Amino acid sequence: MLSLAILMAIVEIFGAIVGAVACRRSVLTYFALGFAASMAIFDMLPDAATSSSLAYPLFLLGLAFVSLAWYLGERVRFAAVLGMGFHDFFEGVLASFALTPLTAAALILHKLPEGMAVLALLEGNTRSALKVVKVIPVALLIPAGALVGEAFSGFSVLIAFCAGIVFGTTVRLMIETSGNVSTSSAASAVAGAIIAALTALVV
Repeated sequence: MLSLAILMAIVEIFGAIVGAVACRRSVLTYFALGFAASMAIFDMLPDAATSSSLAYPLFLLGLAFVSLAWYLGERVRFAAVLGMGFHDFFEGVLASFALTPLTAAALILHKLPEGMAVLALLEGNTRSALKVVKVIPVALLIPAGALVGEAFSGFSVLIAFCAGIVFGTTVRLMIETSGNVSTSSAASAVAGAIIAALTALVV
């Protein structure tokens, strides 16, 4: 749905604002990361596997895409921002499909820390609320992807690819910030992952 994609874009921009004014990532941020990573494994991937034999290869391709974007980003910051842009686009494509409430909730939740990540990639260690405007064009790729997904229904096979991107990005964000994570934040990430897994198994 386009409305879901627009909401995801708004949350990502809000995440950038939080990242610009906050000194530390909140417990909610890590809960969202854990929730989204678990959702990709226990909800999105199994759903994709029931409709396509290419689900697991596409999931691995999504992981490889994220790894390549981060690898290049360590050398060229723009490459990492470009990778996040493609990531947002394909999540927009995913948002155009008929999703379970769990998947929709996870997509919305994890845009908060991703907004922080895009801001950090754009500005390094410099944070300014005024620089959040640079995140807006990246976030707008989400509704753009939703429009493409609605126009070409055959893109549904890419759900597994999007699952790989979601899982790879959320895990990478947790690894990148692990040195500054409090015990409560780590526990929140684990709780988010467990709740998502249990919900996916029950629903």
